[in-house]
Amino acid sequence: MTREEILALMAPDVINDVAKQLQSRKRPLLEAVFKDVVFSASDTVKLVELDPSRKAVPFSEPSNPAPEYSKEKYGLNAIEIPLIKLKKFLPPSEIRKLSSLTGDGVVRTISTYIEQLKNSLYETYEVLAAKALSGSIRHALHGGGEVNIDFGTINTYTPSITWDNSSADIFKDIKAMKELISSQTSHGDFALLVGTDVMSAMLKNPDIKDWLKYTQGEKIAENGTLYRLAEVDIVEVSGTYVDADGISKAFIPPRTVYMVARTALKKVFGPPEDVNFTAATDIFVYTASQEKDPQGIEIGAHGRFLPAVLTTEAIVKATVLP
Repeated sequence: MTREEILALMAPDVINDVAKQLQSRKRPLLEAVFKDVVFSASDTVKLVELDPSRKAVPFSEPSNPAPEYSKEKYGLNAIEIPLIKLKKFLPPSEIRKLSSLTGDGVVRTISTYIEQLKNSLYETYEVLAAKALSGSIRHALHGGGEVNIDFGTINTYTPSITWDNSSADIFKDIKAMKELISSQTSHGDFALLVGTDVMSAMLKNPDIKDWLKYTQGEKIAENGTLYRLAEVDIVEVSGTYVDADGISKAFIPPRTVYMVARTALKKVFGPPEDVNFTAATDIFVYTASQEKDPQGIEIGAHGRFLPAVLTTEAIVKATVLP
């Protein structure tokens, strides 16, 4: 198979057909927490297009920290949506390997490359969402550059007894965090974000075990996972990422929980992003023949995304383990 034949297999229409078949891993912050979507055909989103109750949005320019906006500025400012671009260059050595494959083999190999690129792109989105919940973002973008965002101070809550103690009243603490948000903002649709350590402690709590037995049965109480408690969705978030400082960090700190009102959190997309992550466009996944030495083929994925926090009063952080 010649280089030209391989390039024909990697034409945008073929690449997009391949991309539509790819399945991304679950990303709970993007999928279960940042549920509301703003989709813009422009690289900017005017603040008036967001919720009128907003008090904090990410940035006016990707490189600059953002202050909290006052009502007087609502009609004047817009959010710039940065381009996050990932690419893989196949030099002649890689092309020679592809040349030994059949057409189906080339397509499968391309599929693997694209899946890795899209997963890395969405993983970046998940990292940005995690940082938005913590009140600030300093994240090195794929392909160079850095995002600096300051959302302002978020609420904090301190339980009287840590959740690893059998006498901890977790129901009371969850209700108190929810009431703290409700007393400050009308935003709702509550979710409690927990890491695996906190989830384990919750499942050992006598009150929760009794509640699970009553509502879901003995087997679930012993081996299950909490999904809803005290009219609040429980979202377990696991995994780590390497931050801009080169240090590996958990998406949700092991001893910490975040209570959020999901109506105050938005996923903001700009072109060429497909908002549902289920299809591609000719721009979203692309190929190019590099006119440089060594000549090769480039594949890539890029999109525009940012997490918007409409009010910092809709987030409560609590350290619940010692």
